[in-house]
Amino acid sequence: SQLLEEAVHKCMGGEKVKTKTNAEIMLGLDAFIPSYYIGDERQKIEIYKRIRQVDTRKNYEELQDEMMDRFGEYPDEVAYLLEIGLLKTFADNALVEKIEKNKFEVVLTMAKSANTMYDPQEYFEALSETTLKASVGEKLGKMTFRFKIENRKDVVLLREIMNFTEKLSELRDKHEKE
Repeated sequence: SQLLEEAVHKCMGGEKVKTKTNAEIMLGLDAFIPSYYIGDERQKIEIYKRIRQVDTRKNYEELQDEMMDRFGEYPDEVAYLLEIGLLKTFADNALVEKIEKNKFEVVLTMAKSANTMYDPQEYFEALSETTLKASVGEKLGKMTFRFKIENRKDVVLLREIMNFTEKLSELRDKHEKE
């Protein structure tokens, strides 16, 4: 569907559509808006949509501020939801296919298209943004990064994975401008 979208866009005279992934994020976190925080279903749906539309750290921070102003201090579940929304934005742009947490590690799998996007050195540059121990590998032609959990709290893991994907996303944007 991505190729079809690009072809249609090209035929209509538009510029090339930026290829992104639709990263699957499975971190085992409770990330939702509880009814005691926002009771009105329409407002809740609006906020879910807004979270999905977050496309920069600035938009993320503006939405955080707006939610605090409108609904007050938010619980951890909402904080995780906001963080995962931003993580997904960076992951999709960085060509991440999947982020999955198991008992001992968080495994991040890149799309095959990332193989031609990044230099190996750039992966190490992104890895330097995290304090997590990581191993780099390949599975079915896709780059994989295994981040050791080592008794870290979920909020720390989320921040560290965010740092890595945000750096990859920035590197990709730099390539697009060259």
